[in-house]
Amino acid sequence: MNVIEIICTVIGAVATILGGVWFILSKVFKMGQTSGRIDNIEKAVTKLENVMDRFPCNVHHDDITKIKTVLVEKYPKSSSIFSMKSSPRKLNPTGEKLFAAINGEQFLKENKERLFGYISDNSPLVALDVEQLSNAACLSLVSTPAFNSLKNYVYNEPTWTLPDGKQYDITINDVCFVLGLRLRDMYLSEHPELSEK
Repeated sequence: MNVIEIICTVIGAVATILGGVWFILSKVFKMGQTSGRIDNIEKAVTKLENVMDRFPCNVHHDDITKIKTVLVEKYPKSSSIFSMKSSPRKLNPTGEKLFAAINGEQFLKENKERLFGYISDNSPLVALDVEQLSNAACLSLVSTPAFNSLKNYVYNEPTWTLPDGKQYDITINDVCFVLGLRLRDMYLSEHPELSEK
């Protein structure tokens, strides 16, 4: 091996070592950046967790309840067809007929844990909150397999003739409304303190 070959070999080895060191340093630098980003995300999540228990806060809770009530009053179709206001609202004979047709009692028994969990997670303060959350809890299951038989019922059910002679097509919202009133009663029977406020 002559001098030129030795020099080329040494230069090649040094270049390889320097390239490896450069590669390792660049990876370490990127890991430092990633670590910094993860720390920032962790801080942001911690801040979010600290404020989540205040949503909806008591200041805005009444406003949200009012908005929900206005929406129910603006679109009263289900409530006027399937129930009567008797403080609290209860199913009328048409509502009882739909509840029986969809086997509502069985559906509520089979899905009680999930439905109650939904209501409890939203921290109802009074019985009206429970009524509104009961309807929302039923709607939350519409996209799950638990609701398939009810969707099939709505799809296949022919037009109803209401007691006043009008024709009416049953909807998913009607089913959830009817289920929701019974669910409200079930939940309040296990949480009577909400009825006393």
